[in-house]
Parts: sequence; C-alpha cells; structure tokens
Amino acid sequence: DAVIVGGGLIGVEMAEALTERGCRVALVEMQPQVMNLLDWEMAKAVERHMAARGVRVLTDTAVQRIEGGDRVTGVVTSAGTLKADLVIMAVGVRPNAALAQSAGLEIGPTGAIRVDGGMRTSDPHVYAVGDCAEVRHLVTGRPCYAPLGSTANKQGRVAAVNICGGRDEFPGVLGSVVCRILGFCVARTGLSEADARSAGHDVVTVLCPGPDRAHYMPTSQVVMLKLVVDKTSRRLLGVQAVGPGDGAKRVDVAVAAITAGMTVDQIAKLDLCYAPPFAPAMDNLITAADVARNK
Repeated sequence: DAVIVGGGLIGVEMAEALTERGCRVALVEMQPQVMNLLDWEMAKAVERHMAARGVRVLTDTAVQRIEGGDRVTGVVTSAGTLKADLVIMAVGVRPNAALAQSAGLEIGPTGAIRVDGGMRTSDPHVYAVGDCAEVRHLVTGRPCYAPLGSTANKQGRVAAVNICGGRDEFPGVLGSVVCRILGFCVARTGLSEADARSAGHDVVTVLCPGPDRAHYMPTSQVVMLKLVVDKTSRRLLGVQAVGPGDGAKRVDVAVAAITAGMTVDQIAKLDLCYAPPFAPAMDNLITAADVARNK
C-alpha cells in the first residue's frame, strides 16, 4: 500500500511506477484537481484514467498526519485514514536561493534568483542557471519559475558560452511539459485557459478529440487537444494534449507556432508531414485550429 502526497508531475509519475510494480496506490492532492498545469476538464480526464487503472485519486484532500512507529502504517487525511507501507512526499519544489540571497544577489518576485538573458545575476561576475534561477515567460513577458531539466541544460550552455567570452541569450520559456501516466500522454505548452484569462486575454477555447493517425490504422489512438486562442489577435496562446495517442508531437509543433506568434489561420495551413501510420490527412493540430477559426 503506497500513498503519494501531491498530484503534480512527480506524484503522477510515481503513481504509474508503483502501480506497474503491483502496489495499491492512493494519490492525495489538496487542490481541486491533479496536474495544476492543465485546465480542469483536461485534468479530470487524467484523474478518470488513473482511477480506471486502479489508482485511488483523492482531490480537495489534506494530509493531517502520518501514523506509525519504526515504520509507517497509515496516513490520516481530511477524507479518512489510508493504509500505507510507503509514503512519498511530492508536494512541489521551491527555488534554493538562500546562498545567493545571503551573498546580496537580487531575488526576483518568484523567489528565484533574478538573471538577465545571458544568465548573469545582479553581480555580473556571478551566473545562475537551473532550478534556482528565474526565467521569462515568452507569452506574458513576466518572470516565472520553471524548474525543468530541459530548461536547465539550455541555460547551462548559454552561461558557458558567455563565461568563455562568447555572446548568447536565453530568451525564456513557454512552460512546455510532457509526461506519461499509465499509457496516457499528458502534455502542455503556453498559457492555460485560466492563466490566459487572468493575464487579461479574451479567449476562445477548443476541445478537439481525434485519432492520432489515420483512423483505419491498427495503431491509431485517440488524443484530445485543447487550444487557447486570443479572440482579437487570433494568436495561439496555449495547447494541452491528453490521451493514449501521440500528443507530444502536436504540442511540440504548437511550441514553435506560439514562439513565432502564429495565428490559428496560419497554423491551419501548415504543411505538416502526412502518412497514415503517422498522422491523419488533416493533422489533429490543424483540425483544432480550424475549429477555433469556425468559432
């Protein structure tokens, strides 16, 4: 019996790993949904899939205490007591900026170390990269915190080039994420609907399910796409993908489109690769862009 506290990336990935090892898994999340990176309806699809695969998902549930002596025996929550032989705490991370702060370096509004595009801190002789460093969101232009290995590696190269006398810049991030949850691909980039509305955008949204390759192919699987579009400019602001089908490559194309400031009209005309084993004749992202144009 395993109890996972926290329904973010680490929590859901541990739920997959432990379920596949034969454990009875309960996942406890204080928020109303798992995967706060997703909008609620996409997160609900993930929760239902996890439940269908045997994971007990408890949202809106707080952990009150962990019971046991030499070893854990249970977890007391606001929804009752869960039997536990193993407890995994996956409640998120905060930037480790204490050393920088004590050294007098500037800390940004996210609690991470403020850096410029060259990864220099407020002291030009000190660089910061990775999970301790703040980044800029490419859609909003605002500081954000995106502790991901892909981001850290790109920042590391930028810092190394500049330290060695070259000139390089790290422009920012879209918060692109992908993970696998018990056979489901879950991916997102850009702004969620909630984020876009809070940033002041008047948005049109699209929910578009469809096969990830020609429907008659035996390997075809369904993927659900959600598009978030600015109603006035028609620019794509964000994309989410959930389902057993290949959502990752659709979200990767969306990353390029959002970075380039493309509209749904332009995305609908992209000359994407087509062959029945790889995609439908009208790719899922193109179909979703056409639905947004219709709306």
